[in-house]
Amino acid sequence: MTIFKTLIAIAAATGLVTSTAHAGIVADQEQLMIDASAGFLGVGGDSEQKLAQTFTVGVDGELVGLRLPIAGCGRGDLLLEIRELDGVRPEGRLLRAVTIPGDEVQVSYEGFQDFFFPAGLDVAAGDRLAFTVQTVGEDSYCSYATAPVGDLYPSGEGYFDSRPNPPGWISWKEFPTDPQDLAFATLLDDPTVGSMSSGRCVIPGRIDPSTGLPLELPISRFVPACRCFEDAGAREFRCGVLHPDFFAIRRVPFPLTLGKPYEETWQFAPLADLDGPVKITLEGGGFEKPVQISFPVKQKFSAKSAVSAITRTAGQTITVKAMAPEKPGMIPGVAIFEYDMKDAESPYQTRFGLDTTLEENMFGQ
Repeated sequence: MTIFKTLIAIAAATGLVTSTAHAGIVADQEQLMIDASAGFLGVGGDSEQKLAQTFTVGVDGELVGLRLPIAGCGRGDLLLEIRELDGVRPEGRLLRAVTIPGDEVQVSYEGFQDFFFPAGLDVAAGDRLAFTVQTVGEDSYCSYATAPVGDLYPSGEGYFDSRPNPPGWISWKEFPTDPQDLAFATLLDDPTVGSMSSGRCVIPGRIDPSTGLPLELPISRFVPACRCFEDAGAREFRCGVLHPDFFAIRRVPFPLTLGKPYEETWQFAPLADLDGPVKITLEGGGFEKPVQISFPVKQKFSAKSAVSAITRTAGQTITVKAMAPEKPGMIPGVAIFEYDMKDAESPYQTRFGLDTTLEENMFGQ
């Protein structure tokens, strides 16, 4: 099987060309790494090569365009399409298309540039789609900067269709030593992100009477910060805790299946030499009874003092089994952090809670 490449030197791999024709545009899905030494993938030319990339929409919104590392078109025009998938392949129903005159594509490579469709496409988090890149016109060809080798975008995969191979899309996964994805970004206008009441640093055991939720920690420069967000592409919720001495991330898959077990993971990375273990007690939110975990998983001991001397090490991960409820609904929960920080400037640096409430929108059927 043949992949058509052009070996034009890339002058600048980090530039970014953006359009000012649209306001409120944000990049949703993206893989922006480029291998400046690999030259370009050919589009069109004698091989009639077409490129495609499947992707998973991250948030609800209107898909309006693509950000692509096109180096220019020597002849003919550039054709971009958005398609549904036929199974996993980028050959389903055509949803949007735009033809860009070749002389409107930047002649020399200056980084990514934005291309917009005549009309936006309403998309929802979790939708699986594909975009295709091809040329139109006799002897037409364009150049597309090459991504590094490897699976750099796990929520989709790259494809090509090139002569002398038989017609049809071929996945790059058949070529482990080649790039597995294109460099790209999908552009959304006015995306909407679901709100969550969880993801707040809270005071253990204190309830806000006005909301019935755990009382939020008063944020200052002395206390930890907490935040949760949804990644529909990765199909998980993530909650991060930033403490002066460490960083912790909680990952919960979604949607959760009612009445079924699931696994959540906790990742931990020290930011300084620790004064002792970081103990976490998980209550509610999928746990029938409190579950206790502790970081670091392994401790080093000083031969002179025979006391724990916990030093900064690489990140560690613990997996915890939990159970989704039988019926959908908001399931309150909290993770209580206890850490004997010697130079703490606030009592909340030694004991605080992370709101781990399970929201109703986390549950499937």
